[in-house]
Amino acid sequence: MIKKLFPVLLVTTAAILLTACSTTQFNYSSSAHIPHYTSSTETIMNVMLTDGNNSRSYGVLTATDNQEIDYLLIAPKTGGQRSSRSQITDFNINEATYIDLEAAEEFQEALTRIVGEWDKLRQEDGFFYEFGSAPEINVTQLDEQNIQFIPSVRFYFNITDEGATGEMILEYHNSRSDYTTIRTVEMNRKNNVEELLELITMGVEYFD
Repeated sequence: MIKKLFPVLLVTTAAILLTACSTTQFNYSSSAHIPHYTSSTETIMNVMLTDGNNSRSYGVLTATDNQEIDYLLIAPKTGGQRSSRSQITDFNINEATYIDLEAAEEFQEALTRIVGEWDKLRQEDGFFYEFGSAPEINVTQLDEQNIQFIPSVRFYFNITDEGATGEMILEYHNSRSDYTTIRTVEMNRKNNVEELLELITMGVEYFD
């Protein structure tokens, strides 16, 4: 009796195993026929270092996108700290402000004039300068003659009979989290302006 029942039981078990397997349903709708926008950017950066003291709360970097677009970046040090280290990881690159080469050359010339005028002005004279740079999408045309914009990098400076005062303001706006970070670098001393001029000059000449 056992020999007769065993083959029957074996066939019955196999039938049960086959019945237990099921197929998973996957839903896929192709979008290959729809035009897609693709962006790819390769950026090479270099930190500008001076022979003297590099312990400042900001730095100037050169940058090149896709081996064809050259520009400068002014980046705050991590945490806004003054440090003798000036490696790429010591800067908040995500908060760096952009200056194209043409604007950088104009800025360089103005800083050169400021340094030259520092000790020459008489008490009754005055010298004033303002520089600002911002993406064009942030510029609003108020009317035919006036525009309004919030620069991502600003530089204010003046010399009067009371002395020299100036500051550089780096402003970064994070649109995703909707917060703005503002960092101020004092430019009240001649050597502060000279250091900035040296870094900007190095950045401009890097691409010559």
